[in-house]
Amino acid sequence: MAGHHDVPSELDVAWFSDDNGASWKLSNISGVPSERSAAASQPVVWPKQNEFLGFDEPQFTELRNGSVLLSMRRDASGQRGQALSSDGGRTFSWSTPTIPNHAGGVQQPLITLSNGTLAYAAPNADGRSNMTVFISADDANSWSIARNVYSGPSAYSALGEKSNGALLLAYERDVAECSGESCAIEWVVL
Repeated sequence: MAGHHDVPSELDVAWFSDDNGASWKLSNISGVPSERSAAASQPVVWPKQNEFLGFDEPQFTELRNGSVLLSMRRDASGQRGQALSSDGGRTFSWSTPTIPNHAGGVQQPLITLSNGTLAYAAPNADGRSNMTVFISADDANSWSIARNVYSGPSAYSALGEKSNGALLLAYERDVAECSGESCAIEWVVL
């Protein structure tokens, strides 16, 4: 489980439970994102051992090997944050981001389908438009477009899987007489 806190700046944390949800503990994080270590010429305030500082809207899923993949939005320039846990969420280590930072930063749902394929959805343009679903058959090492769903204004989304394996997408989009990307919610079965 992941959480987000906006004050004093964007900040994500991850929680884990080893007693079926009766209690929760903060996950620990090792290392720092590569872009922070590369900026050694500037003073750096290192985050606490359980803070993903500068990120928000965390999404996580379990990979085929049991590892937990955590992907986090970044509004500032730079890539999305990505971390892996191989111990059920007790500890996370930063990893090289494989999911692009679409639309300059937007929440991007991430799920593992019953066949082990990963899926995420995002506006695939410079701005919030062109809602697209991406898939990975190799545990997030590479991604391909599964389907361009809607070319118009679109933003936040959610993914799910039906019992027959079909992928469900709910996403914000424009409608007649409303030109913004968050006017209505559309449901699509892929």
